[in-house]
Amino acid sequence: MQNKFRYEVITVITYKTRSLFGAIVDQVNHVVTASSPEEARDIVVKREASPLYAKFLICGITNLDVAGR
Repeated sequence: MQNKFRYEVITVITYKTRSLFGAIVDQVNHVVTASSPEEARDIVVKREASPLYAKFLICGITNLDVAGR
């Protein structure tokens, strides 16, 4: 059995909009339990997949158990 760690996955989402003021951008931090950073990324991408997003960027993945948070 693999060890599971808590990962914080930082995402920046740009929403599709027809606003005159430009795009709506939001930063969302997710905390997930996974055995690797790749698995944490996959969990967040599957959970947050939406046709409302113009762009969905993963900006960082931090192992919270190793980082001492």
